[in-house]
Order: sequence, then C-alpha cells, then structure tokens
Amino acid sequence: MGFVIKFKLGNWRIAFGIMRTIKCEGVYSQLDKHKKYHFLMWDFDGVPLWRVETEIGFAQATYLLPKAYIINSGKRMHYWVIILKRVTFEEAREIIASCHSVDGEFYKLGVYKRRWCLRIGEKEGRKPRLVDIMPGVKEEDVSIKDIKYFCTYETRPSNEVTRFFSLFDKD
Repeated sequence: MGFVIKFKLGNWRIAFGIMRTIKCEGVYSQLDKHKKYHFLMWDFDGVPLWRVETEIGFAQATYLLPKAYIINSGKRMHYWVIILKRVTFEEAREIIASCHSVDGEFYKLGVYKRRWCLRIGEKEGRKPRLVDIMPGVKEEDVSIKDIKYFCTYETRPSNEVTRFFSLFDKD
C-alpha cells in the first residue's frame, strides 16, 4: 500500500508520497528528437472491445487513417491501439481526443509531456496480445524502423491502493 501525506501552507499544497513501484518497458509516440512528429496510440481502460472498435473506426473515417492494431494489455477490457500514421503533435492531440473513451490520465500526461507512452512488455505476468487489425482508409507511412524512442518507467502495481492523508486541512 502506498500513501501520500499532503498539507496546505498558505496558497501552496505540499505532498509527499511513498508507494511500491514496478518497472515496465514502454514505447513513445514521438518520431523525432524535437517531438514534432508522432505515430498514433491510445489507451482504453475498462472499455469493451466493441466501443474501442467503434471509436477507432470513426477516427479512421474522419481523419483518413491507415489500419489500426488493437492490442489487449493482458487485462480484461483494457486495450491499446496503434496506428502507424505520421502526424504532428497538434494533429495527434486532436485525433487521440476524438475517441471519448480514451483513458484521461494517458491523454493528459501525453499532452503535458508532448509524447504518449504505451507499455510494450509484460506487467505482473500479463502479456500484451494482438486481438484485431482494423482495415484503414490510407496506407501506413510509419515503419517499425522509424520507431526509435523507448523507455523504462515505474508504475504502481495493479492491486496497489494509494491512501491520502491530510495534515492541517480538511481536504
């Protein structure tokens, strides 16, 4: 179990946290060192496959996108989608947001960091697996060799609960 202690000091909120983490391998959406160009990726948590396919199909038709690779993250109703289409950061932000069921934290963190990240390896024994390839409207213009930005990151284990404790305030 992790916990966060937080308190306010005037107009400042101060927080300290301790939690167990595990390391995962990931891939970034960025295609260049300046983060100007990206390929498309989505993270859907707790969303049924039919809804993922519906929303991605709408994005493909609206933005004339190539085929979509739908991957189960190893957890029921948790899917990732990858489309190998080169777009600017601004275009990626708009296209990803067009899917209303995309995980909000995934989207916000990607906008903040100007790149999105998906896990590519195992997590707690769960392995990603391809579940569908949706045909697209146009040809792919990103190849596997264009993908060069990978990471190792720390995340909270799936069954971990974070407790929040407030000092000096009622939040």
